[in-house]
Parts: sequence; structure tokens; C-alpha cells
Amino acid sequence: MDGMRGTNFIAGIRWLREQGLEGRYLERLPPDVRDVISTTEATAWLPMSVALSHYEALDGLMLPFERRTEFGASVSRNINGVVLTTIGRLAGKVGLSPLTPLSRSARLFARNFRGGAVGVYQIAPTEVRFEVHGAPMAHSPCHRDNLLGALLDGSRPFADDPRVTEISSKRTATSYAFRIRW
Repeated sequence: MDGMRGTNFIAGIRWLREQGLEGRYLERLPPDVRDVISTTEATAWLPMSVALSHYEALDGLMLPFERRTEFGASVSRNINGVVLTTIGRLAGKVGLSPLTPLSRSARLFARNFRGGAVGVYQIAPTEVRFEVHGAPMAHSPCHRDNLLGALLDGSRPFADDPRVTEISSKRTATSYAFRIRW
């Protein structure tokens, strides 16, 4: 993985601003990275060095788990909202499960990250393992919890009580995995 789409930074800063955290976040960024992030366009691909600084600054905020997952859910809704909302509206009408949006994960992932890969493996009728590979920011609790929040939020229109947990034993320097149950 060598890049992250600018829209991730824009949506993230919007959430940080709404939470009164933007200033603390920006203070933690090196000045050159702060300038790049502050002036990025939604369609731009920012280098992984910028993404790593971004997650280091987010980790430095020491947000509790709930806030990190809320951040991820909010960013995901901002970026993928139209696609997920459309699928979500259909869910109740035709009885779709979380497998429906999860089957589109690779496409959504590729819209946000250049390189790396995701895999979704059904391991029971109402359970999947969601894996991320080739992600240099796998060490970041904020990054992993942001994705957990996005997965949980994206599963809610399709299941009454979805649960997402990280599978710690699957974490490496560049990969991690979640168990999603409903």
C-alpha cells in the first residue's frame, strides 16, 4: 500500500472539527504534513508517509475505543454513504444480510487505499472473518478501530445486533483481521 485518498483526510478532519479536536490533531502533525493534509483535494492520492503521520497524530490524541470507532463510522458514512445507504434501503425490502455490503469491500477499499488487499471469508452462516493485508498502518490502534467502527456501522442496516471484534492473533506489522457476527 502506498497511498490513501484525500477524501479520508477531509472527512476525518470534519469529524475532528465537530468534536473540538482539530487543533490538538493538527499540533501533532509535522508542519509539512499539516500543509499537505490541510490543502488536499478529495480525489488526490496522498503518500503513505502522510497517512502514517495522520494515524500517529490520531493515536497521540489517546481517544477512547468508543470515540475511535465513532470516528471510523463517521468517516465511512461520509465517503461511502451513497453506496451503503442505497444497499441499506434494499436490505429491509429483500432481507439482505451483512454479506451483501461485505462482498463489495474490496471495491470500497480500493477507492480509499492504493495497494493492499482485503478478504472476506464466511466461516459460519452468520459470521465472517474480514482480513486486511499490506497495510503499513496496521500497528495503529486508531486505524484498526476506525475500520472496526466502519464495519460495525455498515453492518447495522442488515442485522439487528452485529458485533465486530479484532482477532488479535492475526495482527502483524502489515495485516490484521476482524470477526463479524450477526
